[in-house]
Amino acid sequence: SNALEFRSSRVLSSEEMWQAEASSSEDDVLATDAQADGPQSRPSSPISGDEVDEAFLSSHPPLPGHQRHTTTDRAWLVIFVLALVGLSKVFQHAAKHGDLRRLSHGYNFKGQLCGFEGRGLYVFWCVDPSNGQMLTHLPLCVDACPTSANATVCGHLSDVTVSAAAYGSSPFVSYCLPQDADMVHQVMGRLTGKSMAGKLMALGAQLHHAKLPLLMSAGLAACLGFVYLQLLDKCAKLVLVLCLIGLSVAPMAVGIWLMYASQFGSEGHDGLPGTGDAKMDMNVGVFLWALSPVCSVVSCVIVRRVERAMGCIEAGSECIFQEPSLLLEPFFAMAFRFGMVAHFLHQFCLLISCG
Repeated sequence: SNALEFRSSRVLSSEEMWQAEASSSEDDVLATDAQADGPQSRPSSPISGDEVDEAFLSSHPPLPGHQRHTTTDRAWLVIFVLALVGLSKVFQHAAKHGDLRRLSHGYNFKGQLCGFEGRGLYVFWCVDPSNGQMLTHLPLCVDACPTSANATVCGHLSDVTVSAAAYGSSPFVSYCLPQDADMVHQVMGRLTGKSMAGKLMALGAQLHHAKLPLLMSAGLAACLGFVYLQLLDKCAKLVLVLCLIGLSVAPMAVGIWLMYASQFGSEGHDGLPGTGDAKMDMNVGVFLWALSPVCSVVSCVIVRRVERAMGCIEAGSECIFQEPSLLLEPFFAMAFRFGMVAHFLHQFCLLISCG
């Protein structure tokens, strides 16, 4: 019975009590008017809610701790608006002077952007026939990537007196990647070290290869989130108790394991000699072992406050499951955030392309 009384007292907030009293006051006002006008009469016009609220507020002072909601942080609101104005100016400059092709297209050895003013779209690096090294400091703009070593595209380097030869390659975005693996490493090292486009290409390649784990982790996180909400709704107290026990037991268990590994392991928990892990493991183990009783004392001290917080969590979980549409709110919020991030990334790339 005490638990039920505690649960009902925490769910009924001060604002709800105020609304209940306002409702009863409205009924009293209507009943009083009906008695004054007589049993056969009816009010000529219904009493508005504002009039009832004014009558209630005049006869009932606010509950202890109640505060009217007003605008806060007005100065920061002005600063925020000024920041938005400045950000819009930056976006206008990026949209006017930016060109994403500067990030996706390469440059030749003269510093000219490929794909413009009659220059070829693809960037190609010739190879020095004497040592087989690629001339990554002398890129060329070509209309099509050479497919064999008999191509004559490297003849354009005659004005820099460099002996160069072509090789078999294939197009990748706006670059000609060699078919030889060693040459590919040379090209990618050049791109990722010097060019923003190359860095973006490397990042895109990493995301492309990791798309399946990323999607799986996102789906798993969503499923675990719903499972966690179910646990909070059905057995919040059990989750709380397990967390408090883990707060006390986990440091002690890890500390004992580290101390054991430092004394009976070969050279610490990783078994590598000469790294000093044994001493480090002992120090960390002693610290965690001493931290465990401190965590136990803290758990006992804050248990009352945690019980109150648990009541709020249970009430919030009940509200969520009574309104199932709230379960979709994280997905809408995530979609909105992804849209905002994509927009800002696009503007950022435009700003970078301004040079």
